[in-house]
Amino acid sequence: HNSSSGAYIAFTATVLLWGAQEIVFLAGWVTGPHPVACPPDVRGWHRFSLALQAIIYHEFMLIACGAAIVVLTWTEVNQVGIWTFATLWVLRQSSKINLFLGVPVTNDELMPDAVRFLKTYFARKSVSVFFPISVTLATAVLVIMIQRLVEVAATPFDIAGLTLVSTLFALGVLEHWFM
Repeated sequence: HNSSSGAYIAFTATVLLWGAQEIVFLAGWVTGPHPVACPPDVRGWHRFSLALQAIIYHEFMLIACGAAIVVLTWTEVNQVGIWTFATLWVLRQSSKINLFLGVPVTNDELMPDAVRFLKTYFARKSVSVFFPISVTLATAVLVIMIQRLVEVAATPFDIAGLTLVSTLFALGVLEHWFM
């Protein structure tokens, strides 16, 4: 439905679906085939491989949910669910890459016990070369979204959808800066 209430419903349903997936992950119910701490002497591609093995089932689950949203809504006028999911997925991937490559602040003390082993895959150090690239690209996308909201959004549906997704995107960019 392409009304403002349709935008709110699509956004809320997608955020709830994402939240349910995060609960399943953070509870340790769906992680990967190798849910153990990274040995301290492991580096390079081997470390990357172990990190991926620690979370790959959850990654597949996210991809499946994203695919389901696309299949269910692709031909519909209301694409807010797709854009909401894409925002969450892209910024999460960027955050994970930044945490893996290195950032000064990881906030790993907030991780639940069930997935505390994941912090051994984080690199707490100065930012990697990926950080400024990811933050610059994310900020540029946010500027484009806001520009579209101000200059192009004409209907209550467009305004609601762009406001919701761009606000979520802005929170993701802010999260990156807190790293």
